[in-house]
Amino acid sequence: MIYIYLIFFFLIGLAVASFLNAQMYRWEKGYKFKKLLITPSQCEKCGKKLKWYELIPVFSYIFQKGVCSKCKTKISIYHPTSELFLSLSFVTFYYIQVSWYMYIILCFLFVMSYWDYSVMGIPKILAHLLLSFSCLVYLFRYMNNGYLFVIESGLTPAIVFSLMFLLMNLFYRKKKAFGMGDMFVILAVAMTLTWRQSIVFVFSSVIIASIYGVIYAIKNKRNLKFHVPFILFLTIGFVISLIFALPSYIC
Repeated sequence: MIYIYLIFFFLIGLAVASFLNAQMYRWEKGYKFKKLLITPSQCEKCGKKLKWYELIPVFSYIFQKGVCSKCKTKISIYHPTSELFLSLSFVTFYYIQVSWYMYIILCFLFVMSYWDYSVMGIPKILAHLLLSFSCLVYLFRYMNNGYLFVIESGLTPAIVFSLMFLLMNLFYRKKKAFGMGDMFVILAVAMTLTWRQSIVFVFSSVIIASIYGVIYAIKNKRNLKFHVPFILFLTIGFVISLIFALPSYIC
């Protein structure tokens, strides 16, 4: 029976990821709000409207060999990769039985990752919505667990990490190591985590981002000035923190 639920969450994750990617792409291209949901998917290069089987997340990318079936324009590998990541994360979250609000936070991070990867920044409205939701979750958990949650909360270590990142930015004035949006997201997410999870969340994100930076620098020796989409790695770190740093109590 559990395998049926795992498959269900896998498919839901694929559908949610595909939907969010499509909406964020249209938002980025300046589509008006009314057209975000009703505009049919099409190839942005040749205008070909996509058929239903060309809209299947991940699998359509594989079957079409990563290109448009008409004009042969390459499709970004980001889309199938991100869709697979979110679907596997949904499956993992169900398997380890995380709280419902963690799915929502993951979706927030997923959307922000798209913006950070595509345009090297995140819309303020997304950051404000994430912080507002995190504050509600913080109050909800405090009401359920009282001072136990305050002691276990990941907010304190997150504040310490953010101050460290701020000092690094002041030291490296010519090139900021971390953006204010990154620190804002760290604080918002950490409010919903325990202190153990918060530490794993930040450390794993920094380590994976550093590995990415080193690999990129080696491959592109002539261009060492590049943007690291840190929100994307914070998203990965968030999933890792929930897997390997389970809380000592269940909310």
